[in-house]
Amino acid sequence: MNRSIECDGREPDGRQADLGDRMPAEPGLDRQDRQCLREQPADRAAVDVAGLRAAIDRAAEGRPTFLEFLERLETAGIRAVPSLQKSGRLNGMSYEVAGKRIKGSDVGRAYTALGLEKQKGIRHDGERDRAGLARAAQEATTRTVERMRPERTKPERAHPDLRDRAERLRLYETLSDGERTTLWDIGRFRTVQRQDLIAIRYQGDRAAWCRDYERLAREKLIEQRSIVVATHATGKGRHRTRAVRSRSVVVLTRKGKELLQRCEPETKLARQALYAGFVKPSEIAHDTAIYRLFQAEGARIAQEGGRITRVALDFELKKRAYSPLARAKKVSDREYSRTQREVARENGLAVVDGKIRFPDLRIEYETARGEPDRVDLELATEHYRGDHMATKAKAGFKICAERASFPGAGDSYGWSPVHDDHHIDVFSF
Repeated sequence: MNRSIECDGREPDGRQADLGDRMPAEPGLDRQDRQCLREQPADRAAVDVAGLRAAIDRAAEGRPTFLEFLERLETAGIRAVPSLQKSGRLNGMSYEVAGKRIKGSDVGRAYTALGLEKQKGIRHDGERDRAGLARAAQEATTRTVERMRPERTKPERAHPDLRDRAERLRLYETLSDGERTTLWDIGRFRTVQRQDLIAIRYQGDRAAWCRDYERLAREKLIEQRSIVVATHATGKGRHRTRAVRSRSVVVLTRKGKELLQRCEPETKLARQALYAGFVKPSEIAHDTAIYRLFQAEGARIAQEGGRITRVALDFELKKRAYSPLARAKKVSDREYSRTQREVARENGLAVVDGKIRFPDLRIEYETARGEPDRVDLELATEHYRGDHMATKAKAGFKICAERASFPGAGDSYGWSPVHDDHHIDVFSF
């Protein structure tokens, strides 16, 4: 399986946004929506119709203009709700009292738009009153929309208990050094097998792992899942079968990732990328082996007096290259080739056979003399053949394989050897 693709658009930490219930913005209400809002059923039993008539009669005394009439009603605690045609012509009237709306025709014929003008003597001038009536109608629509809108609070982050800096620090400071290291290991490598954590991080102490896991899971910082994967094929022809295994893997939750990003000093000092959530279960077997590969190479670096500063997985490197390459591709083939060489140089990568080659893992470290250095590692599998291995070698990668699954170096699920196996560094844990 050739994992040296040109660019990878995966977002491990592809967040899934909860947009919530949306109400249409007031200016975007169509005609049916506005009509529906105007004609909300009135609770007539809750409205003192006789008292409303009396208040309207008082507001109509002295033959006021329509806008003066509306102001008098507003002072009396009554909101008039005019209904306007597109032309601005007044063709209906309702009233709101204590949050209840009632049509003018339900109050009485004299209290409709036409009745107010003909029977109550309200002076209406279409040109003069149009703006004021339109404003009153819009305000009524806005009030109705607000009543119908679900109760909203200010937008919150995905984990409200981490919004407050003091709360984040409190949670982080209550974690033990071992719990923080476990979060750090999982976050850097995205997906880690539970058995690897127990064997490597906890040196086989399952009870210690269980205690830490219980605490971290209770705080919703990590998540464990059992994933079924098909391992390498065995046998040949019709008798060739694939073994199926269940792997318990552990990842950070979004909350766990955010806590490390905000509180773990090493994250900012080393510009370390962190990951959360499960991505591409079909590649779990390969991806979880990266953690074991790191441990083997890390032990060699430490033995030589080096100190690891950060690690970068393949999709972090691909993400750096993706945007500039995508932009250049839209310009021309020549621009794409130029950008490709530039991106490769900036990221310490090589262009082989027209493609940037990305390692599975890059380890950056300081040597015993304090000088910065790095090593690019490729995890070989039974799928690798001559052309794959030659390409990786040209890119300058150190090619490694696990003893447990490396043909010719231990038990193997494969039935043909990996090309040029004597150039592969075999490791085991």
